[in-house]
Amino acid sequence: MKRHLFFYLLFVLLISSCISPSGYWLEGKSAYDRGQYGLAISYWTMPEVVSYSPNIAGYSNHYRWLGHAYYRNKDYRKSIESYKKAIEHRPQRVELERECWDGIRDAYVAQFEELRNSKQFSAIITLMKEAIAVDPKQPVFLTNIGYGHYQLGQYDDAIEYFKRSVEMKDDGTAYGNLGWSYYNKNKYEEAAKNFNKALQLDSKLTYAITGRGWSNYFIGNFEEALKDFNKLLETANIDKETIQSGYRGKAWSYLGMGDAETAFGLIKKAKEAQQYDSSYELSMMYYAIGDKERAWQFRGGKGMVGVNSKSYSKGTVFGVEVDAVTKGGPAESAGIMKGDIILSLNNEAIKDDGDFFNKVKVLTPGLMATMRIIREGVEKDIRLRVGSAEMRMDVEELVIPILSKKKGGRAYASSAPQQRPSFRTQTDDKSAPLRTDTYAVIIGIDYKGRQDIPNLQFASSDAKKVYDIFTDPYYGGVPQENVMLLLNEKATRNEMVAALRKAKNWDGYVYVYYSGHGAPKTKDDKFSDGFLVPYDAVVTDPEAMEDTSIKISYLKELVDSSQAKGVMVALDACFTGGGKSIIPKGGKPLVGMMASSELIKVQGQQKVIITSSAVNQQSWEDETELKSGIFSHYFIESLTGRSNKDVWNSVDDIARYIKENVPKAVRKLKGVEQIPQISGTGNFPVTRNWERAKIMHVDIAKSKLKAAFEKGLITAEQLSKSVDELKASVKSKMLEAFLEGKIDERKFGELY
Repeated sequence: MKRHLFFYLLFVLLISSCISPSGYWLEGKSAYDRGQYGLAISYWTMPEVVSYSPNIAGYSNHYRWLGHAYYRNKDYRKSIESYKKAIEHRPQRVELERECWDGIRDAYVAQFEELRNSKQFSAIITLMKEAIAVDPKQPVFLTNIGYGHYQLGQYDDAIEYFKRSVEMKDDGTAYGNLGWSYYNKNKYEEAAKNFNKALQLDSKLTYAITGRGWSNYFIGNFEEALKDFNKLLETANIDKETIQSGYRGKAWSYLGMGDAETAFGLIKKAKEAQQYDSSYELSMMYYAIGDKERAWQFRGGKGMVGVNSKSYSKGTVFGVEVDAVTKGGPAESAGIMKGDIILSLNNEAIKDDGDFFNKVKVLTPGLMATMRIIREGVEKDIRLRVGSAEMRMDVEELVIPILSKKKGGRAYASSAPQQRPSFRTQTDDKSAPLRTDTYAVIIGIDYKGRQDIPNLQFASSDAKKVYDIFTDPYYGGVPQENVMLLLNEKATRNEMVAALRKAKNWDGYVYVYYSGHGAPKTKDDKFSDGFLVPYDAVVTDPEAMEDTSIKISYLKELVDSSQAKGVMVALDACFTGGGKSIIPKGGKPLVGMMASSELIKVQGQQKVIITSSAVNQQSWEDETELKSGIFSHYFIESLTGRSNKDVWNSVDDIARYIKENVPKAVRKLKGVEQIPQISGTGNFPVTRNWERAKIMHVDIAKSKLKAAFEKGLITAEQLSKSVDELKASVKSKMLEAFLEGKIDERKFGELY
């Protein structure tokens, strides 16, 4: 073809002296009619043809045909340029101008298709915004911008452009896309309305029928959903994936209407249409109807750690990468982060994502598990308490509508996202009874949004961890209604004072934790008091600071006058004017709070104030390893049982653990000194050392041993021997290590 074109052009050049510009133009048209678009372009772009074109066919008409040729030749950018030139020269005929605008539209749409096929969704948005600037009257450009945002998961932006498109012109495709955008935001009622409009305009849009069916299901309109899925399956020429979706939709609709037998039969038909592993779906269905035993059988176990993961392999390293962490789940409580690479679980290497799920689901809820992870190139072990899969099942989207119907409520509210329950470990273990005589105030302020106060990184997240521990029935056991959690903008001066005042008259136990900035108060250039800095503090001058902050002397007065059996105050702040401290404008950075100062010297028994640093020392956060305030990190560790080997962690145990570990960590991480200060003593309990308590709880220990026996990992003789040993006051180190989770079932069976 190229050789033919070469000789043809050579022939043209040889006879060029005897062919007029109009002859060249006609030769181009002849080539165009034969489908030789490149040759047509060669004729029509000859300078003599371009300059003479007004006399041949009209300048606009010339560029119209050139635009057509470029379009047919798939040179869409030049096609658009040619059509624009045609329009610029004011064509005499309305039809010609309309044809050029249609050509511009088609050229942009053709480029859109190329980008869509190569999944360049950001490029689609850029291209279509250029197109809408050229021709604002084309709704298809708005639809395509919406498509780009939709594919990127930017559903709010997608909704905006789809709405603009349908306002310009009713179109089934745009309404269908608008429906799916609302669907992905869990706004199922809005989704169903738009799917209805799409189907009114085009009743054969199978993807709109599918979307309306699932929207009706999630709303709880099971009968309407069933009608949609029946209609979908009656549609001709649908693919296997759509058929499978139809049968699955029918199955869940019947389940919602109470016909479980038919529902399970339809899952078999869904598998026949297109093979898939239906075990997890069946576990959800059994859970939805209340048969939890079968739910765990199909799932393969009840364990859950609360991460979404994907397989990871790099060189010789295999495992899973954490893609998301479930809010309030075990992994979040233990400090697992997105991007962590999990290498092993309870000393067993992880091959891939499937292997990880298989290892997690067989774990026993309530017991501890150890994950070996890589974070920023450093390997470390993280221990967490295994959760129950009930937490995950309760918020599975397919399960929610059926559970909601059982409770007599709506499946979803279209105006707000569904609420996720906070994590509480659900096991058959006997936790400590709630400590109704205990009150806690927990405050964490990052100062995000305050331009005049240096922001902190981890204050609010540290406070949330402390809250989770105090309200966990296995550790703090403090009823949630007895805990005031004040984070960021909620930690105003008025709210803090109201919460702290209550501590004065409480007759049980009182715990106060604060993580945020401190500030010095001076008199005659000497340190006279310190402030805790609320979120709404005014720092324009020392007088404003005094009026809008909370004095340390005021806090000490509350502690001294408290009627509580025991009071513990832990302050992760400093008062030097640096680190976790600020100074008001016009103030001076002076000394830190002195341990021997009357300012924090408590009066009375069983009252303790712990500050994070001493004279002239800053209180540090660490963004490298701990991802926490350093003082707060070890305070949190002490609450979960690191401070002693007894069942209960006393305030003295906690203070000792902090004072031993914080200075070493700060020297290692920051190369400076930070020595926590303790005023007062107290032997009253703060949290329970659950790991130790489990060992001493015979029923829990028996349950764990029985589980190991049923898996064939310990013998009947070992089971009998270990149960007898549980009755003794002192247990073997091997049995204790197993019950604490330091060794797994297999290793215990080998060594015991």
